[in-house]
Amino acid sequence: MTHSEIVEFATKWLRKHDQNIIIPNCKIIATELNTANCTGEIPDVIGFSSNQSILIEVKTSLADFAADAQKKFREYPEIGMGANRYFLCPTDLIKPEQLPKNWGLLYIDKNGIITIVEKAKDCFFNVHAEKQMLYSILIRRGNE
Repeated sequence: MTHSEIVEFATKWLRKHDQNIIIPNCKIIATELNTANCTGEIPDVIGFSSNQSILIEVKTSLADFAADAQKKFREYPEIGMGANRYFLCPTDLIKPEQLPKNWGLLYIDKNGIITIVEKAKDCFFNVHAEKQMLYSILIRRGNE
């Protein structure tokens, strides 16, 4: 499965899935939205429910996972987006013990079924960057 295909599955799943007691369904979702924000972060998938934000970073290789750790907003997680943060990867690519502090883990199988492996813990997050993201979404939808 390609990165883009996994992002598409993640978007549909985050919008409506049956595990919303653990991860809320989100009505507002953006994928790889390149918008000016104070950190330069471009989330693969970010969703907003009525009371929180969920960030999903898709990884298709361990090299990509390792490179992600070098980004400024990963070194200093408080400037990153997502009250809850998840890595989504093919089953068993990333192990729970490899996760950064407070991150959760989702697996996707060859049929596109997403499973929660590790629940994320609440993180300090960059409210300003998320507002910029939401404003950009609203402007784009207003121009449709």
